[in-house]
Amino acid sequence: MIAASLAAGAPPVPAARLGEFLGTSRLRSCHIHDSAPVSLAGWADAGTGTNPIFAIGTVRTVFDGWIANRPELRRELALSADAGDSEIYSHAVQAWGDRADAHVDGHYAAIWASPSGLRLARSPLAAPPLHWKRNANRIVAASLLRCLELVDGAPLGRIDLELQRAVLAGDLRHAERGWYPDTGRMPLGRAIWIGAVDDSPRDLWRYRFSPDPATRGASLADAVSRTSHLLDAAVAGATCGNERIAISLSGGLDSSLVAEAAMRVRPQSHVSAYCYAPEGDAPQPIPGDWPRNWVLDETGAARDFARFHGDRLTLQPVRSDGADFRTGMDDLLAISRCAPREIGFMFQLADACAMAAANGCTAMLGGDEGNSTISTSGSWAYRHWFLRLRWRRMWRELRLRAHEERPIWRQFGALVLRQLLPRRTDRHTFERYLANLGLPRDTADRLHWGTRPQTDLPVTGSARAHGPREIAALLENGDDGGRGDALKAVECRHGIPYRDPTVTRALAEYCLALAPDIFLHNGVNRRLAREMAKGKMPEAQRLGVRHGLTGADWLARTARNRSSVLGEITRMQSDPDIASIIDLAAIKRRVESLPETARGDVDDLTFTTAGLPAAIAAGRMIARAKGRNDL
Repeated sequence: MIAASLAAGAPPVPAARLGEFLGTSRLRSCHIHDSAPVSLAGWADAGTGTNPIFAIGTVRTVFDGWIANRPELRRELALSADAGDSEIYSHAVQAWGDRADAHVDGHYAAIWASPSGLRLARSPLAAPPLHWKRNANRIVAASLLRCLELVDGAPLGRIDLELQRAVLAGDLRHAERGWYPDTGRMPLGRAIWIGAVDDSPRDLWRYRFSPDPATRGASLADAVSRTSHLLDAAVAGATCGNERIAISLSGGLDSSLVAEAAMRVRPQSHVSAYCYAPEGDAPQPIPGDWPRNWVLDETGAARDFARFHGDRLTLQPVRSDGADFRTGMDDLLAISRCAPREIGFMFQLADACAMAAANGCTAMLGGDEGNSTISTSGSWAYRHWFLRLRWRRMWRELRLRAHEERPIWRQFGALVLRQLLPRRTDRHTFERYLANLGLPRDTADRLHWGTRPQTDLPVTGSARAHGPREIAALLENGDDGGRGDALKAVECRHGIPYRDPTVTRALAEYCLALAPDIFLHNGVNRRLAREMAKGKMPEAQRLGVRHGLTGADWLARTARNRSSVLGEITRMQSDPDIASIIDLAAIKRRVESLPETARGDVDDLTFTTAGLPAAIAAGRMIARAKGRNDL
């Protein structure tokens, strides 16, 4: 976590005060610096010797996150082998100026502070958050929104309701819009300059997705070798300086590949793995109307992976017995001062981080974005081959599809012809999606439905497979919808950052330039990840086609606490601001009618794992931002 203050005709906020507002929990130490007119504060892992603040002359950099291409940058900048990330970034800005962030790969937020202004930057694809606010005399930029209260010495005021509505709906077109009036958010993949006396920020650099076209001709062996090297570099960057690593482990490919890489790049380290699981120890039956390849409890596969690696890795299930999505929510909202959609379903990650912290771990790794990079399924390949007149290849792959019950002509219609239609979402499907999120019907018009591309909305029922171009557009988008804020709140609460090495810039650009044959061949999808996994996990896991469902028992958890959830919704109905953006009456009816046990209803699943938790979190934050404490 980082913060900086720059004064213009007034004293800067004292660094100790910045550090106090950033405040974090165990395993962290605060570093501060004061020199007129600039003050800086940053929290770092205790005991590692890492200082997030580095000075070159009158300029100081405060850095949060990690760098994936650390060795290359040390060589290019002629730095010592022990140069930390804040030092590397400082020298990168000195050497390359506005385009420094085009050379630095990783997940980071950085503030480059000089007497004349602040340079703010966030890495592309994923990064810690960075917010800013200014008045006539002072600028504050920080990881946490609550630090911005130091600009005027007063609470931030009311949440921007239109931004909150857009975030709940998954509308990612507001990357620079702050959560509160007169505040700003830093987009992903951007660097800006805020001058001490200027009225508005100035763009310095903006990320553009630029994979190497020559990569398309890579063989499978070359792709496996290069991707493995890039993943190792990302894992090494994400774990540098941390003595004990935790892994958020599923029974699939991505997080297991991250875990194996962590054990290999840190051969002397032990890894603690945490796998989300339903409550209780009894086997979880799959409802008869659910897809056959869904899995409600992945701990079996995760245990097999742990046994495969012997005493190098220990596994602990995260069952969160007795909890529901509201557990710990108030703590996270008090830290973040905003309600991104993901903060509503952070309770199991927060539990895993609490368990890892108690076990002495200092960082949690995961593989959330692997489906966009190393383990892309290749489902777009069918239309790719059709358009290039490789019809025999396309037909053969359709016939070899695993667990496919449809006749081949229906597969062709769904996987080829339908994919070639313009990507539009009919209004009925869009409104169904909004209803599952607890949003009123007029949200479609407020978001200008029908006049905008739909690629940035994860609409339920949309069957189009994302190809490299579409995945790239989503990754290049500068708005993470506040995901960074949700993860930062968990980090601040438990002292452990969550890091995903599967989506660095170099890794994403390489994977998304590969030919579709690398990902889909002879009926085997996710081929690249499966080849990378040879000898690294049990064969049943490497070749498995089952789909884990982390939120399988959320419906039962919610139904068990139905009366208290309904009571909270009833109290929210008295607040006109909450009622203006959330359809509380419809949510109440949905909660009242929820079954006691899970069924194969995707709408129920979306509502209980995404819509309801996000709506409750948003309602609480809207109320508390304006001083209400009864919600």
